[in-house]
Amino acid sequence: MTIKTRKNSQVRYLFHPLEISFSGYSNSGKTTLISRMVEVLSLTYKIGYVKHDAHSFAMDKPGKDTDIVKRSGAEKVYINDADHYAFVGSGTFASSAQKQLFIDNDFVFVEGYKNSALPKIMVIDAEENILKQQKEQPFEQILCFVGQKEAKLQEDLGAPYFHRDDIEGIINFFLSWLENLSNKKPVFGLLLGGGRSSRMGSDKALLDYHGKPQIVHSFELLREHCENVYVSSRESQWPNLSSAHFNTIVDRFIDFGPLGGMLSAMLYHPEAAWLVVACDLPFLDGPTIENLISHRDPLKCATAYLSCHDGLPEPLCAVYEPKVVKKIWLALGEGQNCPRKILLNSACKFLDLTNPRALDNINHHEEYVKAKSFLSVGGFSESI
Repeated sequence: MTIKTRKNSQVRYLFHPLEISFSGYSNSGKTTLISRMVEVLSLTYKIGYVKHDAHSFAMDKPGKDTDIVKRSGAEKVYINDADHYAFVGSGTFASSAQKQLFIDNDFVFVEGYKNSALPKIMVIDAEENILKQQKEQPFEQILCFVGQKEAKLQEDLGAPYFHRDDIEGIINFFLSWLENLSNKKPVFGLLLGGGRSSRMGSDKALLDYHGKPQIVHSFELLREHCENVYVSSRESQWPNLSSAHFNTIVDRFIDFGPLGGMLSAMLYHPEAAWLVVACDLPFLDGPTIENLISHRDPLKCATAYLSCHDGLPEPLCAVYEPKVVKKIWLALGEGQNCPRKILLNSACKFLDLTNPRALDNINHHEEYVKAKSFLSVGGFSESI
């Protein structure tokens, strides 16, 4: 089946795909709870924080240059030094822009937004006014309650309860929720076969290394490790092959290189993580794919191998998480279409290759002849 267009299912969030609200009344201890959790979690994770202020706030110091210029009428002011930066603007911040701010964070803690649909840790105030409001007008998506009493009947609350000093218990509960949420994202395979193979002189996807077209061999390899596998191709690239052997996603973004095929797939299935593999990797094996998926970090933008040749990330055998799509849009908007630069400029997890030849690609006819000869005599093994 050839897939050309589809109405996208939107992945909706305010700041980050993995965000959780700490809600409650003023002076209930939300900030204290967040800071105590961040103190522990920041040793392992990159955390974003959002504070929702129902009143007018001021972050600048009166009389400072930025304050003077802002009060003079500047809509936006920005200040930075070697280690810090800050931005203050007037009006409403665009939703698309605020989502860009936290892409490289593993997750975001949001203080406030109790009337939103965000998943929530509800912090109970001393007078328990938030519980009274909850009975009259229930809040959405309460994951657990945190309060000042030693015990609280979970049956009465309808969700787990923790004492506010049980930081370890609250963190373990949060991490369990985070893991479950992350694991819900399926990993789909995407074979990039839409290149023009100008250096090879013939379609690299149709070359035969293993007794069948390389695109078919690679598809079968990915199918052993991914829930679904798709092939990225140009319009009518393989009229006699694609519909008979596998599902193809036609590139919607022409002449953007691998990023065009990747973006087309991510728009088709925005909720999925994508194992992206080039079709010109005849030495790629199952253990290399299995190792990549088993060590995937769904909190990062991507998980990729480092090249055995130059130590740089290998972008065309990597798992890309859903949030990286915003990085791709931004790169293309700036005229960049190099997937390696996406990895270099994002928060990623990098792995060392266990098989140093697994990601050697073939671009010229002479290389193809040598590789086919090498493989035909059983030269490929995990020890190479």
